[in-house]
Amino acid sequence: MSQFNLIPNPTIVGIQFCIFMFVLVLIKNLFIKPYKLLREKRQALTIGTKQEGERLFEENQNLMNSIETSIKEGQEKAKNIYQEISGASKEESEKLVTESEKQMQQELSNLQSQIRSDVESIGNEIKVASSKISKEVYNKIYNN
Repeated sequence: MSQFNLIPNPTIVGIQFCIFMFVLVLIKNLFIKPYKLLREKRQALTIGTKQEGERLFEENQNLMNSIETSIKEGQEKAKNIYQEISGASKEESEKLVTESEKQMQQELSNLQSQIRSDVESIGNEIKVASSKISKEVYNKIYNN
């Protein structure tokens, strides 16, 4: 049988160890470091983008809430202004109607009194004219 040398040669083990370390450093620098950097960049971009999106979403929600609040306040203000204007216009219209009614009553009473005075004066003129006509007719009938 042949003999196997089970005791390793220290120079060969040293050389193999140096080659192993060289290959380990080479693989680490050529493959592992760039992969780790790429993975960290991708994760930072993904997580950063996700966090930025969540932040923007939250900001958007806050803006929407503030806009809705502003719209509701504006509606309330507009409603109050409308009610004030409506109430003021109703008061003004009632005031104008009352004033117009008073003026119409005054004009109506003035016209009624004027018509009465005109009727009286025409009545007096008719009386005077009828008495003149009766006297003329009497004079013509009896004096002729």
